Amino acid sequence: MLYELYESDRRRKKEIEKYKEKYKSLNLSYIDNLNKRYTIRPYQEECFARLAYEVEEWQEYGEDAPLHLFFNLATGSGKTLVMAENILYLYEQGYRNFIFLVHQNPILDKTKDNFLNKNSNKYLFSDEIIFNSKKIEIKEQDTFTNDNSDDINIIFTTCAGLHGDITVPKENKMSLSSLKDIKIVILADEAHHLLADTKDGYTEIERSSWQDTVKNKLLKLNSKNILLEYSATVNLNNESIKQEYSDKIIMKYGLKEFREDGYSKDIYLFKSGIDKNSRILRALVMSSYRQSVAEYYSSKTSDRILHCDNTFKPIVLIKSSSIESSNKDLSDFKEFLPTISGEDIKAVLDSEEERIKKAKSWFLDFRHITYDDIAENIKQEFGYDFNETIRQINSKTRDTDDKKSKILSELNNLDSKNNKIRVIFTVQMLTEGWDVLCLYDIVRLDEGDKKIKDNVTSDIQLIGRGCRYNPFYIDTDVSNKYTRKFDNAMEDNLRCLEEFYYHSKNDSKYISTLKEGLIKEGLKSDFDNDKLVPCEIKLKTRDVYPETVSRWQNRLVYYNELINVDDNDKLSIFDYSVSKIYNMTLDSKTEFSIINPYANDNNDRLETKTEQLKINRTILRKAMDINQFYTFNNLSSFLPKMKTKDELLDTIEQEIVVNVTHSKSEDLTKKEQLDILSDVLKKIEKAIKNNNYKQKGSKQFKSKYLKNCLENHTRYTSKNSVD
Repeated sequence: MLYELYESDRRRKKEIEKYKEKYKSLNLSYIDNLNKRYTIRPYQEECFARLAYEVEEWQEYGEDAPLHLFFNLATGSGKTLVMAENILYLYEQGYRNFIFLVHQNPILDKTKDNFLNKNSNKYLFSDEIIFNSKKIEIKEQDTFTNDNSDDINIIFTTCAGLHGDITVPKENKMSLSSLKDIKIVILADEAHHLLADTKDGYTEIERSSWQDTVKNKLLKLNSKNILLEYSATVNLNNESIKQEYSDKIIMKYGLKEFREDGYSKDIYLFKSGIDKNSRILRALVMSSYRQSVAEYYSSKTSDRILHCDNTFKPIVLIKSSSIESSNKDLSDFKEFLPTISGEDIKAVLDSEEERIKKAKSWFLDFRHITYDDIAENIKQEFGYDFNETIRQINSKTRDTDDKKSKILSELNNLDSKNNKIRVIFTVQMLTEGWDVLCLYDIVRLDEGDKKIKDNVTSDIQLIGRGCRYNPFYIDTDVSNKYTRKFDNAMEDNLRCLEEFYYHSKNDSKYISTLKEGLIKEGLKSDFDNDKLVPCEIKLKTRDVYPETVSRWQNRLVYYNELINVDDNDKLSIFDYSVSKIYNMTLDSKTEFSIINPYANDNNDRLETKTEQLKINRTILRKAMDINQFYTFNNLSSFLPKMKTKDELLDTIEQEIVVNVTHSKSEDLTKKEQLDILSDVLKKIEKAIKNNNYKQKGSKQFKSKYLKNCLENHTRYTSKNSVD
């Protein structure tokens, strides 16, 4: 398989490392033009490097045939961000026209929002996209013409829509004849719907028509065309699919790797014989517990402060077996919720299950909240206005009406801090194209289903979406914002923000099949979460280890406290520990005379020399203009008292020293000066970002005995580890 070559082929691995090094050392346009709120993860960086390698190999050595590649990326791993980078990279390679292909209109609407709506909190690009000092727009098109060749032009369509447009020509729509002389990139999202064994409710004739339209007619229309497919699902057990895609799957990053790298919530299965209402109430209690923990640690009164870009209003999804059942379950819920009492809450919390015991301790012992208060909070939070707090989406039809589109739009913005939705009722929807980070509980109300395999598959897809990690960090440590932090500290109160709960009836056959499926998909380790056992970590005592204990018990630990930093105190870039001296070497790719190392005559050699660069203000301004970081709006967030960019230009021109080492006999060209100053600005940018602390350590230190810093504690681990 192609993706396996990247792990085994030495030459390929070496080349990929070179591409990745570029991302770390250069201010690449196709990275810088992504939205700065996104952090590029290592596996995404690997995707970028592999695509660059394949495209440039194809351009140099490829036959006169189009390029077709496939990214097999886990649900929730950020496929859309990879697509955005791929578009920017291919734009730099000369491509201007892109077709974004999905199989359902609701997913299409969500994608348009991510690509076109700058006000969306999931917008993927920078506010201004700059290539070679020129501002580029992303424009939605119905067809491609020569009138918009300098912009990124995207046609958003479905498989069926594309097939219809091409086979039945319409005015102002694309046709095969109009695309023949235009090189295009096709990006197919959820691409498994183009695979031969896909069963999505469409006829085999429809599917084969789509495949023929995309893979044969459209892709092969021009030898410069590119087809990039993206999906979490590819059935390599199907021999025909394996054979067809063996040389196309460029990256395989599954749920197993995604979970092991810490990018997902941990999954726990709550199973019991309690009735439907009790099952729902248990989920509401655990949801309320999470919200209480998040709210407490987000307040300034706690001993550590939780920071999160999204909301921590956890969502509960209630899944029924049929539309009829879902309607009844929703009606029952509306009748049941207002009747919840303190006694009902006590019945839920009186459990020997470790997580429920922990929730009980949080409410009663730590926060001193009574059972009656918990009941009242749940009624207020989940049921103050059912029109605000509940959504139901059950339609299985392909047609998308306005109401369904509106609900799907709301459900794709649940992470917004203004969101009021807390409960979702569904049957089989939301297994694809749903981006949500604040889903923490799924309650399965199906009773005695006969189609266990089908339901398990559906539930695994839902769980795969629910277990996406809701990123947060503690105090000022942003290093592990996007990954789990408490795998080895399960007694920590914040651990519940990293766990996803699946509540179901204790149906041994179903649970067993579900566990097997979760382990196979990599969503769950091969030991049961419910078999985690406490392991007591105890300090040595004086009677057992008198000499050891006496040496450390009375030693002092010195510490300082965090204090808030006022951004208004930052008057200059030097308040961010920016260096005033930069020693630069002329980049080897810059054009200049080549030194002959074998020359006998020393006069044939060009001596290396170091000289101070006289900063040209015009060139410096140009270097700033091509770097998105140095827009006035962005700079003012770091230097709030700066009135114009000229102030920064003055500072750099007057106080920054740039020493350049080179082997040129003549003066540096303007282009070389621009490259050098651009690199200096990148170093200044990095220093500002790295030292943009909202809190800092005070200069006053306190002391306390080491024995008062340590205590016995409990860690949870697998039973096998303890044994």
